[in-house]
Amino acid sequence: MPLLFLALPQAAPTFTVRTPPPVVVTSAPMRTVAETPRPAESYTVDVEVRAGPALLWAGSLRVATGQSSRFSRNQSEPTAPGCAPARERSIDTAFTFALSPRYTYTPEQGGRVTLSVRWSRPADTNCADGSGLRTVEVSEDLVLSPGATVTVRGDADLSVKLHRR
Repeated sequence: MPLLFLALPQAAPTFTVRTPPPVVVTSAPMRTVAETPRPAESYTVDVEVRAGPALLWAGSLRVATGQSSRFSRNQSEPTAPGCAPARERSIDTAFTFALSPRYTYTPEQGGRVTLSVRWSRPADTNCADGSGLRTVEVSEDLVLSPGATVTVRGDADLSVKLHRR
């Protein structure tokens, strides 16, 4: 005699899926009220840049929190008269100066700036053949308090004098 099996409907199994809590990632630690940034500073700096006794640049730049000030000059000219003609050769001189204010969090830290100076000139100043270049670069963090004068010295007798008005 054949056996018959009756299939009784069974309840479908239930699964519980638990979603993990969201992950929160911050890029900077939270600051307390005492560490909130100071109000923006804005002031003028008188600048004098020298290479030995030669004045490379003098002028004034405005500086403000979050905004850098920059001056640059590039000069390219043919070799001097009396030098052997050099096709497609020139004497190149470049100068770049920048002041970048740094954010501060306490009144004692005001006036912080990063000074960057770069000066490039021919390796040989007498009938340069265009094959050599000398470069001096200075990058330094400074504090410029109101009324202060700061002088920074670099190689090749480069000096930068800053006076905050």
